[in-house]
Amino acid sequence: MDETNIVNENNQHEEQMSSESPFQMVVSEDSQQKMIPMGNWMKFIGIIGMIFGVLAIMGGIVIFALGGASSGMAIMIFYLLIGVATIYISHLLYRSGKNFKEASELNDSNQLNEAISIQKTYFRSLGILTIVYLVLFLIYVFFLGLIF
Repeated sequence: MDETNIVNENNQHEEQMSSESPFQMVVSEDSQQKMIPMGNWMKFIGIIGMIFGVLAIMGGIVIFALGGASSGMAIMIFYLLIGVATIYISHLLYRSGKNFKEASELNDSNQLNEAISIQKTYFRSLGILTIVYLVLFLIYVFFLGLIF
């Protein structure tokens, strides 16, 4: 085990035996208190996003039912993909918000680590979806340009 310097909440250095990383971050009381409303808002937006995802899936099913098998199927698949992606992203946001709130209320670093890990997955997934949407948009614009 290595001996490391840890800074506690009172900005005093302590020597501590650690088998993990030689660095440790201390979350200030102010930041900890901000995690509670942040977590609540993340959970709220996550719930609203999941509702919109379900509505997108239902909309795709309705379009399929009204549009018939030919054009309705392609639109339904598109709406299903949008709905599932929205539900997945929103669920990640909800879980992260829940963990941020619990981390602050319970003063639990494991919950904070989990919240940050989920946030990482959320932003990576959102970034990938953004790239996919941009590529699809460029393909659409390209083919639209060929048609007109």
